[in-house]
Amino acid sequence: MPDIQLPEILDQRAAQKVATLLIEEIGKPIKLDASAITRLGTIGVEMLLAAQRQWQSDGVAFEVCDWSANAEKAIATLGLSTTQFQVEVQS
Repeated sequence: MPDIQLPEILDQRAAQKVATLLIEEIGKPIKLDASAITRLGTIGVEMLLAAQRQWQSDGVAFEVCDWSANAEKAIATLGLSTTQFQVEVQS
């Protein structure tokens, strides 16, 4: 499964770069590492949710893992849970 390390600051500029990387991986199982995130903007959250929905629609595994404490706090502030950013595929 390809791994993509998410950037420390996941704002609009970074979200555009990550989205470009994700487009190349559509249809393939993917795991995103969120351990380095120090600041997570709403645009970054929206991009991750959109990617999760795309992978779910395609029936392909998608996971954002190893959330940093700052990223978890940002997600919780928006009323979300980190578990919303994964797609498990039943074999």
